[in-house]
Amino acid sequence: MTAFDMPDRPGPSERVYAGLMQLYPAAFRERYREEMVRLFADQLRDARAGRGSGGVVTTWLRTLADLASSSIGEHLRKDRTVAQSLTTFEPTRGMRLLGLLGIAGAALLLWAFISFNPFQDPAVNRIRLVAFGLAGVAIVLAFYRRQAVAAPNLALLTTAGVVIAGIWYATTVILSEGVDHPFLGSFGLMNMFANIALWVTPAIWAIGVLHTGAAWQGMSRNQAIATKLGVMSLVGSIVAWFGDDRLGMVDSLWGEMWQVLALIGVAMNGIGWLTLGAVLLIGRRGPKQA
Repeated sequence: MTAFDMPDRPGPSERVYAGLMQLYPAAFRERYREEMVRLFADQLRDARAGRGSGGVVTTWLRTLADLASSSIGEHLRKDRTVAQSLTTFEPTRGMRLLGLLGIAGAALLLWAFISFNPFQDPAVNRIRLVAFGLAGVAIVLAFYRRQAVAAPNLALLTTAGVVIAGIWYATTVILSEGVDHPFLGSFGLMNMFANIALWVTPAIWAIGVLHTGAAWQGMSRNQAIATKLGVMSLVGSIVAWFGDDRLGMVDSLWGEMWQVLALIGVAMNGIGWLTLGAVLLIGRRGPKQA
């Protein structure tokens, strides 16, 4: 039964108060909403009977002041409870699995820097690119809850950016199999923007992680250092998109410089995901990081 299922039909004041209950955390509302709305209705009825409209105004002012302070207090209490998950770092099975997927995708990317490259077959190379595109998706999803404790909106936006970019890129790679000229026309344009997003969004995510510092809270010293290095490496991935031929930068007067920077950015992206994946995979409970 909710507040609006009460036997006595609530008036406008009670409906407004019930709407203001949205200021409280969801768990608190589910437990206390009906009781609090009933209590407010009783207070209004007594105020009207005793002092008329003046009593109603006084009741509303007192109620609003209490609602503001108590709702903030409940959110702080909830955040303190959730924040306890940052005092230790013990990856769940799901986080370890995501870390393993991230390592696999990053390793396949970095393999291209080795002179002996067995991925010459187009079908095999397509699998490699899809795995690489989804590596970042796996890692950011594994770290999402830790980020969300410190900055929920920032975590949602930056994580969503990496997830959308990774899936977008992987989709273009899969669909390119049936396209005669995948780098031309409308498909080529979509492919180009997917490629740019793939390199830029990890850098934005990493900047957000550096801003909050929540990713390495509760880790041992070595785990925290490795995580910070991995995150800082990802910031450099933004220059990888300079190497896209369709931007024309590698064909310009400074083309050789842009090409070198692009290769550095690609390597930094792979190293970043590989490092963070390793932290997730081998992470154990450690002392709280100061």
